[in-house]
Amino acid sequence: TLQYIRSGRRGKNDNAYAADYNEMKIIKGLATKYNICILLVHHSRKEANPYDPFSNISGTYGINGAMDCMITITKEERSDKQAKMSICGRDVEYSDFIIEFDNSRGLWVLTGTAEEYEEQKAREEYEKSPIISTIKKLLQTNKGNWSGKASEIISASNYFRNPIHDSAKKLGKDLQKYNILLNKFDGITCRIVTNGNATKSYEYSTENPFTD
Repeated sequence: TLQYIRSGRRGKNDNAYAADYNEMKIIKGLATKYNICILLVHHSRKEANPYDPFSNISGTYGINGAMDCMITITKEERSDKQAKMSICGRDVEYSDFIIEFDNSRGLWVLTGTAEEYEEQKAREEYEKSPIISTIKKLLQTNKGNWSGKASEIISASNYFRNPIHDSAKKLGKDLQKYNILLNKFDGITCRIVTNGNATKSYEYSTENPFTD
């Protein structure tokens, strides 16, 4: 661990940044001299910046500036099985990966890139959504074409016994996101028609009406 080998001394004219950088320079000098890799294990800040995982490394940017490569491991919740591993360096392209700890082997196991994980997570949420389920069933029972208001989608969800617990207004906002996913995952297109009384109708269509 980095803290275990730090001297804790600071030069007369050194600020915190210079002190951190000079200590890292000594360690980097050893790695260069003997052509070895020195892996330093260090703490992260309690208050994390979600947009820059490397700014969460405890200490000043003097530590970051002296390193050839940095790796951070972060979790959204302490109890999460998976974590995000971020890597960047002078000769390493910035990348985010999802890893999972294998208790039986005592190892972190790579499960995929962060992009793949987000894609999988979005797909799982999509498949579980009562909004998606209702729209698909409406298309199935209407031979691939259906049009109606957000309130009618909510009514249909109750009929199909997978109720949408949102108001028609909130559903209308959510449909902006879900319509993109419907087209991406299932080739379902939506045409939004604005009525004279400021209400909207949604015209859904698909070449695959999800028949059994």
